[in-house]
Amino acid sequence: KKTESKWERIPLKDKLAIKEFIPKYKSKTPDPQFRKNPETFLNSGIWNDEIVIPTESKTWNQQGITAEDYFNGKV
Repeated sequence: KKTESKWERIPLKDKLAIKEFIPKYKSKTPDPQFRKNPETFLNSGIWNDEIVIPTESKTWNQQGITAEDYFNGKV
């Protein structure tokens, strides 16, 4: 009931932004246990946050760098 009451007080433009944000949020946080509960979600305004999708980075081995090179300052 508390969350429903909060939802009713949110302006229409924010409701639209939330509905657009949720699919991105769910894809970025596929495991539901790590998602915010609905009340926290609404209170925190995270739909205004940018979702950062990490780019693929190569490991040391993929770049041909060894730990020895790194620790000896060759990188």
